[in-house]
Amino acid sequence: MRAADRVAAVALIVLAAWFVAIGRRFAYWRPETGPGSGFLPVWLGIALAAALVTLATLGVGQGDARNRGPRPRSPPGRRRSFTLLRPPVTNVPVRAVM
Repeated sequence: MRAADRVAAVALIVLAAWFVAIGRRFAYWRPETGPGSGFLPVWLGIALAAALVTLATLGVGQGDARNRGPRPRSPPGRRRSFTLLRPPVTNVPVRAVM
């Protein structure tokens, strides 16, 4: 994991902690109406922090991508399936409207 990746992960974890801190200031749950205005920011921050910690820990032992050697080729059907799953709108040519 490069230094820039680590810095970005730490910055985004701080952002997730900020979401949780701001969300805790608002009403989390109201018995008469259900989730309050702090419900979404708290869980968004928790989910973001969990995803970032997972990504950061998975990438710690991998090193820099430039030092891994040649990239293995994907199976031939994989590229074709990506082309088939692509939305058909991308294949439409764009014309200038005058």
